[in-house]
Amino acid sequence: MLNWRVAQVLIKYGLAATASEVAFVGVLLLRVRRMHSYNIQFGHAAGEVLLQRVQEMIAAALRPGDRVDRVGDADFLIVLPHLPSPQHSELAAARLQQVFAEGFLLDQQPVRVEVAIGIVVAPEHGTNADQLLRRVVQAGEASLASVQGVAVFRPDRDGDPVPHVALYEAIRNNRLQAYLQPILDIATGRLVAVESLARWPGPGGDIASPERFIAVAEQTGLITPLTRWSLNTSAQHAAQLTRHFKRPIAMAVNLSPRALAERGMVEQIMEALNLWEVDPQHLILEITETTVMKDPEASVPLLKRLRDHGLRIAIDDFGTGNASFTYLRHLPLTELKIDHSFVTALHTNQRSEHLVEAMIALAHKLGLRVVAEGVDSAETLSCLAGLGCDFGQGYFLGKPQPVAQFLTNSAPDSSKSHSVRADMS
Repeated sequence: MLNWRVAQVLIKYGLAATASEVAFVGVLLLRVRRMHSYNIQFGHAAGEVLLQRVQEMIAAALRPGDRVDRVGDADFLIVLPHLPSPQHSELAAARLQQVFAEGFLLDQQPVRVEVAIGIVVAPEHGTNADQLLRRVVQAGEASLASVQGVAVFRPDRDGDPVPHVALYEAIRNNRLQAYLQPILDIATGRLVAVESLARWPGPGGDIASPERFIAVAEQTGLITPLTRWSLNTSAQHAAQLTRHFKRPIAMAVNLSPRALAERGMVEQIMEALNLWEVDPQHLILEITETTVMKDPEASVPLLKRLRDHGLRIAIDDFGTGNASFTYLRHLPLTELKIDHSFVTALHTNQRSEHLVEAMIALAHKLGLRVVAEGVDSAETLSCLAGLGCDFGQGYFLGKPQPVAQFLTNSAPDSSKSHSVRADMS
C-alpha cells in the first residue's frame, strides 16, 4: 500500500515550488522489481538495507531541489520541479534506469536492482496532488508490464476497456483509420517513407490509439483480421503515395508479436503487395526486440523469408531492450530506428550524443540505414545531420495525419525539407 499522505506532501511541494514559473513538474513512481523474492532469500532486514541504499542512489542522481521519499514497500516517489519540458522527466527516468543497470556492492556482494518507473507531468497530466498521484500510480502499473520498464501516463489508458465485439465490428466494417507520419532524408529534406499508424475513431469523435486495442486484439484472436486490415491498407496506401508523388514512397508498418507468429503471415503480406502492385522493397516491417524474443526460433527464419522476398526489416525502438546487439547479429535487418529517448536529449546531453553517434556508426558498418525517432526540434535535426544520420521522424518534421489530409498537405514535388515541414506540421 502506498503512503498517500507522504506522497501528496511531496507532490504539493513540487507544485508550490513551480507555481510562479512557466515550467513543468515531473512526478515519478519508481518500483523495485522482485523485492518479495529478495526478502525471502535474504531476509527482511537485508531487504530494508537494500531499499535504503536504493533511496540513497536515487537521491544522488537527482538535482538540488528534487525530492525523493519511500512511499510503499518497495516504492519511491520522486518529484522534479522546474523542468523546462515534459521530456526532461523521461530523461530523468532513463538516468535512474542507467544508475541501477550498472549494479553496485552491498556488504561486499554485487547486487543488481531492476526498477520500473511510471511518469506524470504537471500541468499536462493534472494540476493537483490527488490527480497526479492517482495517475502516476496508473503509469507505474503500466511500467511493470512494459519491456522498457518506463511508462508515461496516457489519458486513453483511463477509458473503459475496449470491448472486443466493438473492435470486431470496426475491423469488419472498415471503421479503423490509417494515419501517416513522414520519414525524411535528413541531408535533403526529401520524403522517403511514411509510417502507417492505426487509429480507431470513436462515436464521440475521440480517437483510440493502438495501445488500447492491440492488446484486446491479441487476447481475443482478433489480431489476425486486424493484421490483415493493416497490411492490406498499408499496401493500398503505398500504391496511392507512389501515384501521388510520381515516385515510390516506402511504407513502414508495425508487426506485433502475435501477428508475426500467425500462420501464413508471409503469404498474407505477399498477397497484399501483389493485389496493389507494390514492389516488396517499398514495404518496411517494423519489429521490436520483444516481438522476436517471444519466439526467436520461429521469428528469425520467418523474417529471413520475408527479406528473401525483398521486404525491408527495421528494428524499432533500438537501444531500449536488453539484447539489442545480439539481434543485430542474427536478424536480416535493413534499417535501425533509434528510440526517441536517446534522440530527444541529443543537443542537451553529451552522453546521449555519443551514444547516438556510436549507434549510427555501428549501423552503417553493418550496412543498415538509420532512422532517428523523436525529431522534435531544429536543434535535434541539426545535431543528427552532423552525426551522419540518414533519416528522421518526429513532430518537427511532421505529425501523424489521416491519409487524405496527408496527401492534401504534401505537394507531389515536395523535395526540400522546409517546404515539407511547413506543410506537414
